[in-house]
Amino acid sequence: MNENPLISKQGFEYILSVLDKEYSKRTLDQLLDSLITDFPHKDYEINLPNKNKKRHKKIRLLRKQEQINGMLNIVDFLNPFNTIIEIASGNGLLASFLASKYPSTEIYGIDSNGELIRKLNNNNFSNLFFNKKDAFEYLPKNNPEIVLSLHSCGNLTDRVIDIAVSASSDIICTPCCYGKLKTTPEKEDYILPRSKSLSSYTDFFRKKIIKKSKKLEGYVNEGKRNVQNVLLDLYRVLLNFDRLLYLKEKGYKSYLTRITGQHITNQDNSRHANSSLRYAIVGLIK
Repeated sequence: MNENPLISKQGFEYILSVLDKEYSKRTLDQLLDSLITDFPHKDYEINLPNKNKKRHKKIRLLRKQEQINGMLNIVDFLNPFNTIIEIASGNGLLASFLASKYPSTEIYGIDSNGELIRKLNNNNFSNLFFNKKDAFEYLPKNNPEIVLSLHSCGNLTDRVIDIAVSASSDIICTPCCYGKLKTTPEKEDYILPRSKSLSSYTDFFRKKIIKKSKKLEGYVNEGKRNVQNVLLDLYRVLLNFDRLLYLKEKGYKSYLTRITGQHITNQDNSRHANSSLRYAIVGLIK
């Protein structure tokens, strides 16, 4: 699969020039679409327990189902593989679906919640294992073909990228919680931008791109699809350009892809696609 030529320093500068002007929502949507690479899609049967009748709970459930479906599509594109590691595996839903779909593949879930890990290890899969680890200290002992994370909050995305790079693994990572990004985090390695390509934009990146992403995330109603919402997505994309270019510099082919929202035909249900977990960073080791 060919890389998108817009994922470059020149593409970054072009988007900045567009954002300096006032454009319609349609134009901004077209710009956003031009930055996305869609992987082959099919619908998997993903049935999550749903005992709550409240509408907002149902919307969250639909989001989770489509997020898992989107991740499975990318993983399936990368098949075959022997080992997959999920960072911040949480309640283990994605890891369990992977274990079920690929019974000959070893699936490892890494999370810092020890109590949750103990419960998850009482599962019915012979190929599914969970370990209590701090992601910011963890490095895989084996050589996984894929390192993935569905809910990479704040700078966890950057740590997941480094875990994959250290193991020469393909990576599928869905950044979220941009409001938690720090311009001066405790760990020096995770001060953005990290790519050499955008090093000349360091001050601007922190004071404008990160600051704008954080401000809009707290201000924009993501249940709607208006100009402000598209602007938020574009600022998030600009922020993730640094991560994509960093992967390129580490020898990866890098892509930005949708995991939710692109296959919804029922407009009444379109709200469930609107969350920060819409786009995934994909890095394929060359």
